Amino acid sequence: MCTGALVGEALIGKKYGTLGMLLGALASSLPDIDVVANLFFDPGTAAVLHRGLTHSLVFAVAASAGLARIFRQPFRRYDIGTRQGFRFFLVAILVHIGLDICNCYGTGLFEPFSRMRVTWNILFVADPLFSLPFVAATAALLFIRRQKARYRITRTALAAGVIYMMLAAAFKIHIHRKAGHEMRKQDLVVENYLTTPAPLNIFLWHVVARTERGNYTGYMSLFDRQDSMTFSYVPRNELVLILFRKDRKIDRLKWLSEGYYCFTRYDGKVYFNDIRFGRVAGWMRGDSRFVFSYSIAQHDATVSVIQRTDFDMPASVAFKGLLKRIRGMPPPEG
Repeated sequence: MCTGALVGEALIGKKYGTLGMLLGALASSLPDIDVVANLFFDPGTAAVLHRGLTHSLVFAVAASAGLARIFRQPFRRYDIGTRQGFRFFLVAILVHIGLDICNCYGTGLFEPFSRMRVTWNILFVADPLFSLPFVAATAALLFIRRQKARYRITRTALAAGVIYMMLAAAFKIHIHRKAGHEMRKQDLVVENYLTTPAPLNIFLWHVVARTERGNYTGYMSLFDRQDSMTFSYVPRNELVLILFRKDRKIDRLKWLSEGYYCFTRYDGKVYFNDIRFGRVAGWMRGDSRFVFSYSIAQHDATVSVIQRTDFDMPASVAFKGLLKRIRGMPPPEG
């Protein structure tokens, strides 16, 4: 939202002032209207619908045209034409979609013509180092009126975000190449692999390599003191599905995970886990529970899917371990 506010300030702030920030924040938040799916669908289906059609190019164009028409009269009072209004809303929405492409959840950029999820895997879903300049700049602009100062603040914050993303992309290229080299050195035969940042930073990276029956996972920091990388094998455990009737809910989750998934048992329950998001504290405990996890249960002729929200480690402990692992603490064994 803060990014959209700064886009609004950069594009029409000179004419609209703070109201331009508000319109930019409104437009950039519009793709997340798909969260209403949580009210009508099971958690698994809602997860698949999230960042789908509302994060597509088709939606961006249609929504921008609609908003430009809605605000046509107010824009005219500030000498902003319909075309300029359309371009403003389009940029604000595309910035939101572009940022969502940067993390491993992926977006349905080409829906409804293609279900392919587009992702660059260079930022974590929440990264305070990336967000802080935008939040600080937005807060400052609420109190600063001088146009030159507003321009400098906006430009500096947006430039900081671009530089941070460029650093993240460079780090990813380095880690991705190094992880591939490590897998070849250890004779691991994989179908494909991904590298994505661990929570809240771009210095520690989560590596997941897909095989026919499971996945290898590991973490690699830019500050690791050792050359080799430790991989843990996570079997897919497809046999647990014998307990359940075939159901589209499970198939949807498999599709969303792009094959990077596994089934686990815990406290008598079966869980579907999207391995791309890692474990709660996988950088310090190789047996901690997965972050993106769904409980699966059979109820007569139907299968229910419920997202798990409880974790097996206090956030403060996991965060301290994260900082240590970033600095090069040896990874967990096995």
